[in-house]
Amino acid sequence: MHTANLSSTAPSRRTLPFQMRRVTALIDRTASTLDSQDVHRLRVAIRRCRSFASILEEVDPDPAWPRMRRLCRRLFRVLGSVRDTQVAAHWIDKLLRPEDSARAAMHRVLDGRAASSWDEAHRALEHFDRREWKALARTLEHRACLIVPNSPAAQCLVLERCEAVSRLHESAVRTAEPTAWHELRVAVKRLRYGVETVLPVRLGEWDKDLRRIQDLLGDIHDLDLLEAFLDEGSGAPVDQTTSLRQCLAVARTSRVDEYRQRTTGAASVLETWRHGLPRGARVASAVAARLNATARAADAHPTRTTRVTRLALRLFDAVSAHDGRADAAHSRAILRAACQLHGIRATHVHSSLGKAAARFVRTSPVPPGWTSGAWELVSRVVRYHRGGEPSVKHRRFAHLPKASQDVVCGMAGILRLAREVDRQGATALH
Repeated sequence: MHTANLSSTAPSRRTLPFQMRRVTALIDRTASTLDSQDVHRLRVAIRRCRSFASILEEVDPDPAWPRMRRLCRRLFRVLGSVRDTQVAAHWIDKLLRPEDSARAAMHRVLDGRAASSWDEAHRALEHFDRREWKALARTLEHRACLIVPNSPAAQCLVLERCEAVSRLHESAVRTAEPTAWHELRVAVKRLRYGVETVLPVRLGEWDKDLRRIQDLLGDIHDLDLLEAFLDEGSGAPVDQTTSLRQCLAVARTSRVDEYRQRTTGAASVLETWRHGLPRGARVASAVAARLNATARAADAHPTRTTRVTRLALRLFDAVSAHDGRADAAHSRAILRAACQLHGIRATHVHSSLGKAAARFVRTSPVPPGWTSGAWELVSRVVRYHRGGEPSVKHRRFAHLPKASQDVVCGMAGILRLAREVDRQGATALH
């Protein structure tokens, strides 16, 4: 992979190298202390690493990123079970009086679950591959510098997460379903970690609100888990849990109300966050910067890609001026994005370079301002910029509407021609 001209960031507790070292230290500590706070700290450190990986995976197809996320997946999951039991016990103590018989009955059930969860957590802690984790830390320390903090590419990545929060917010406020609120909670965490990681210029302004919104959604999630615990069988008679359910409902309602208050109206924190990110024409520039970051990360010949892009756009403009097509702007945007990404080397087993690059594009999040359909066309143009031409024998191409097939064939043809013109040594069109 091409990694020249990578900018580094100043050492910080929020950098990936620090968090990966912290994971290793906390694994050793948690295995010996069994302390609830150590479990929480370890999960937060792992989540920061996984969030960093999810950000960089969007611009860097290096296989070390998914390998890092897979390596800590099981440990993160089993520690989540331990944490859920601890949180349920905390809320029971908070909502029920010490002399309440239901409290003791539920603690007995939770103690049994905690013992089982801890057994599984111990096995996960012992079997965690520290050697591979440290090797990945050395590899990723350099690749983590691909996104310059506060750059347009960083703003694009945070904008994606902000838009995801807005979409999930619209779904959650229309329902009381725990799943919708949990998905919103996860999205807010991703936004917060994204800001901490690549857009620290906004952290001072947003951190207080991000933390409060995350705390509110965390409490709602905890209360939903406790409600599910009661539904599954808490060990206490139904009549003894009635008052607890009432307390849960009151506590949840108060937090939902505060969340709504903070996210609606002129003082909405969602609007504050959105206004602090690119808008209008700046969105396209931010998206272009994100695509350029991918080219810097994975294109072995970025200078050639720049020449080919320039030639392809000139060819397109000449053809469009002659044809006068109504969808010229749409097709040109697809061509530009495909040109920026056609040279990437996305490794994938048993795949050609074009197929692997197309798969990386297709599985990357749709950039702000793009539709999923248009982004699929970009991946198809990348797929067919070399090798066999598009054919109805190709499943993904065959499923496209006829108009979209024409766009793919036309843009892939222009890109092929521009590559050949560049190969012949031409630098301009006359």
